[in-house]
Amino acid sequence: MTLTKAQTAAYLDRLGIRAADVSLDVKGLARLQRAHLTAVPFTNLDVYDGLPVSTDLAWSVDAVVEGRGGWCFVLNGAFAALLDALGFEVTRWAAVVVMTANVSPMDDHLCLRVELERPYLVDVGFGDSFTRPLALDTVEPQDDPGAGRRFRVATAAGDHRRSLQSERVDDAGALTWRTDYLIDEHPRTLDHFTPANDYLATTPGLLWTDKRFVTRLSPEGRLTLLEDRVTQLVDGQPTTTPVDPGDWDAVHRRLFPSAG
Repeated sequence: MTLTKAQTAAYLDRLGIRAADVSLDVKGLARLQRAHLTAVPFTNLDVYDGLPVSTDLAWSVDAVVEGRGGWCFVLNGAFAALLDALGFEVTRWAAVVVMTANVSPMDDHLCLRVELERPYLVDVGFGDSFTRPLALDTVEPQDDPGAGRRFRVATAAGDHRRSLQSERVDDAGALTWRTDYLIDEHPRTLDHFTPANDYLATTPGLLWTDKRFVTRLSPEGRLTLLEDRVTQLVDGQPTTTPVDPGDWDAVHRRLFPSAG
């Protein structure tokens, strides 16, 4: 499926970007990535509510344009189609998330390679992560003021695959590198991710099925709505506001307005 002109225009409108302002360079790509992270929430609400979720591109584009949001298969799947329609050269890559104890038995993440004057890693479906394209032709740390920390793409210890790594502060107050996901650098189509999509959406006890969450960037920092609280993260410092369960839907509508 290729996005029509009408779909592309509606998508850009959702991001608050005019087609005339899109440039096919790293500055334009960074603007699109940040606009997507700000406008379209990373969320498990469809999965939590037991609704059918799909890797079908038409379904994903509708979810983004209508303001529902979704997880990586939806957000990066749709964003890749938008970038294609705008004239960027995009490759869809699979990855395995390893930053938690529950490592998936299959490729459970979709991320993107975008070819410009140098190759970049782009991701709008990984929640609290990098907010600007990451150069793939260096292993050096790359600053990300929007995320408040540094990232790098390097070879994982004991693994032939490259990995996305984020800089963190450990319990002793020292800076350390955490491997977030391992990248399989082979082109993939969206149907490659259908088994993971179905497994993650239907397996009890996973992050996706047990507790609802919604998160996006805001001008002040990352904004996250959980079951019982809202967290605003600014320069790595969180502020938390309790949320009464009876007010959850109203808070959700206020903080995460849809496109409609």
